[in-house]
Amino acid sequence: MSRRSSRIKELTPADKRLLEQLSRTGVADRTQGNQQGVNDHRQDQLERSNFLSIEQHLVYGNQRDILVLSDAGKKWARENLPINQLYMRNNQQVEHDLRLTQMYLELPHINWKTESEFKNQLELETGQKPITGVDGTMEVTREQFIELMRQEDDRFTFKDLSMGQELPAICIIAVESIGETYSAGDRADKCTVSVQGNCQGIIMSERG
Repeated sequence: MSRRSSRIKELTPADKRLLEQLSRTGVADRTQGNQQGVNDHRQDQLERSNFLSIEQHLVYGNQRDILVLSDAGKKWARENLPINQLYMRNNQQVEHDLRLTQMYLELPHINWKTESEFKNQLELETGQKPITGVDGTMEVTREQFIELMRQEDDRFTFKDLSMGQELPAICIIAVESIGETYSAGDRADKCTVSVQGNCQGIIMSERG
């Protein structure tokens, strides 16, 4: 197959889902790409077409292919998604970001906001730069919120931050991938800034 014919002429709905996910959580591994309907061959085509890069990173002691947005992918996201700032990934926290991606894939992610969007919005509202942020926020209905908070789930920790107040029809939930170095104080700070950002709840994950 020629190099020309191996390049992408039109993005599929699955391609777009993957690019949107990468814009919001920064990374995915091959399996997480597959979960969104993009097989390994298609991922390679997206790389050849400059929509994403496939990097090698050490993840839990093993080398793994990691998908990240490349120039054309970033351009597509900025032009086609309601997103002000892409997720700011960090090569020093790939495992953290992969956990966040799995949370994104397993939870409702309607109107997902990145950490940068959350922090900038909070600074606009309060006039002060927040000392921390959360990895993302999402919107759910009141009924979905109640169901999420009732679940006993070994994947996530759910915390109700509504403090007994009546829930709005649309609730905002903060999402946080807990790092290995997080202290009890760090977790408390995440809850505090979530309340400041008008979140009714927070969901945390520390799975490997």
